[in-house]
Amino acid sequence: MKPDFSSRFSFQEGENDFAVVLADFDRDGIEYNDLTSSNPTKIGFQYPREAIAHAFQSADCVTYRPDPRGAAEAMIV
Repeated sequence: MKPDFSSRFSFQEGENDFAVVLADFDRDGIEYNDLTSSNPTKIGFQYPREAIAHAFQSADCVTYRPDPRGAAEAMIV
């Protein structure tokens, strides 16, 4: 079933060129970094686990205090 888009939108059914290339990579066993993934831990990025765990030990980091000027802590040089 074709979606009901505006006539100004040129809808083409099927996979786009990017999806075709990714499917070819998967089929041929070619590894690539999927930068569209929303979970960096599942695509092999290495990060300092201990440093991150240490940063979250402070109770101050779990309090959300939005400020339209930005966090004062982030502006300290």
